[in-house]
Amino acid sequence: MEHTVKLRNTALVKGFRQSVPYVNAHRGKTMVIMLGGEAVADGNFSNIISDLALLHSLGVKIVLVHGARPQINSILEQNCYATPYHKGIRVTDETSLNYVMQASGQLQLSITAQLSMSLSNTPMAGTQLNVVSGNFVISQPLGVDDGVDYCHSGKIRRIDVDGINRMLDQGSIVLLGPIASSVTGESFNLLSEEVATQVAIKLKADKLIGFCSEQGVIDDNGNAVAELFPIEAEHVIKKLTENTAPDTDYNSGTLRFLKGSIAACRAGVPRSHLISYKVDGALIQE
Repeated sequence: MEHTVKLRNTALVKGFRQSVPYVNAHRGKTMVIMLGGEAVADGNFSNIISDLALLHSLGVKIVLVHGARPQINSILEQNCYATPYHKGIRVTDETSLNYVMQASGQLQLSITAQLSMSLSNTPMAGTQLNVVSGNFVISQPLGVDDGVDYCHSGKIRRIDVDGINRMLDQGSIVLLGPIASSVTGESFNLLSEEVATQVAIKLKADKLIGFCSEQGVIDDNGNAVAELFPIEAEHVIKKLTENTAPDTDYNSGTLRFLKGSIAACRAGVPRSHLISYKVDGALIQE
């Protein structure tokens, strides 16, 4: 028994020593992390929250962008209300906007609460972890396309980079959602992937990280692809679009992230990572 304990302690010390270079390499780095509504609804979400808190405690600057698609779909279904789509974007009218805001607001409060309590049962209990949300993203309407009025579906007009950086420098986690206000005070429903991508670009983030149901992009042999260049990612997008059902979680989540990561990479974000929200510790392993 004593020999076993010594071996475990030796392995622990060795692992800790080996981790120090990685901790030093990432301290002060900015990571934009995209959490789709599917990830939030998964049973592993509490572990993801704990890993986010751990990264924050090690000095990583975190901007967390959450989506709410399944939660929005659920509340619309509960109220027997359907929204059309045009070119893959939900047409958000006045009625559905209320449901979208309700689902997104509940998620934001839930994520904030879980981040606030994530360190309570750890050796870092008592550590202050501030989560800040605000009007860092200013939106504008998408308008009319092919005769279709997107109503309250919008796009990004401006990002308050200085405001976000001030909060990060003060040690806060910045939490952004898919709802943003316009200069006229209206609310618009944005694509969370667009928010994460553009925030990563404007902040000159070191990493853009996304979650899907699989452990990254899967090849024909069922193995995760270790690395892709933008041109290779475009081929994956084309293949996914042609060969898989558009409504599957893996397909839609991977497609949305790959499109964002290509844009981010070409705009100067050094690396993008796609990991599984079902695997405990996937964020730390990456």
